[in-house]
Amino acid sequence: MQKNLVSSVNSRALGMRGKAWFRALRLVAAPASLGPVAVGGLLPRATGGSFDWLLWGLALLAVLLLHTAANLWNDYYDFLSGLDHVGGATGSGVLPEGLLAPRQVLGAAWACALLAGGIGCWLAWRSAGWALLLLGMLGLFAARAYSAGPRSPKRHALGELWVFLWMGPAMTGGAELVQTGGFSLLAVWVGLPFGFLTALLMFLANARDLQDDQAVGLHTFAYWVWTHGGTWNNPIAWTAFFLLGAVYLLLGVPSGLPPLARLPFLTLPLAAYLLRQVYRRRYAASIPLLALLQLLFALLFALGLL
Repeated sequence: MQKNLVSSVNSRALGMRGKAWFRALRLVAAPASLGPVAVGGLLPRATGGSFDWLLWGLALLAVLLLHTAANLWNDYYDFLSGLDHVGGATGSGVLPEGLLAPRQVLGAAWACALLAGGIGCWLAWRSAGWALLLLGMLGLFAARAYSAGPRSPKRHALGELWVFLWMGPAMTGGAELVQTGGFSLLAVWVGLPFGFLTALLMFLANARDLQDDQAVGLHTFAYWVWTHGGTWNNPIAWTAFFLLGAVYLLLGVPSGLPPLARLPFLTLPLAAYLLRQVYRRRYAASIPLLALLQLLFALLFALGLL
């Protein structure tokens, strides 16, 4: 009986540890990186170029690992600097709540980064050469630099711009590079809507944490918009409107894509509902809606290219 009790306690502890790691990895945010890489990799196939399913799948795996490393680094450095704490902003919550140790989170971040780097090196050797190797090294730097140190972009209201560039055109361009060994303006153009969606996700998360960030002296872009909104009744909602409007404006501009690549326009009703939530200052409720919008946008885009 005592043996069964010990086994039950161990199983429960293992389950709690697994749940903690699932929270830390934040896989719900994966569409923000998988979407642009999936679509960028499919572009050559849709436009009559060369395409390899193995390279496409490995590129998706590499970027998922890199995104996971960025999430873990963000948790570690925000907790280390005091930005994440009990009673304020908490990130995934695993460190402020003591569910995992900081060294565990940091070690997992580096493990994911090294695995992503290994896959990237193989892809560079297999198809894309030095250009992909350089882009991958810069991507690793960008993932860590986003939250590491007092000069990180997120501490100077540049977080949205940072993710717009690295999780938009850089990812679609890199995915095309894996397939063809080169870049195209079309891949960069296709990456812009994805960049705007991810920048908006970060903007709304910062709007949700506005008071907590202000309490620890973190002045994000959302804080700047709110304090410099002038006579606008709801500057956060107006900014969200412009960012989301840019997504569909770019999608509608003729760009050499097949007609079915406009399937993401089917997400417009969800986008309108999202803006309604933001206008009502329901920022916490708007974040999962935007994550769903990102997922559907990417799936419909990929389906249209297929």
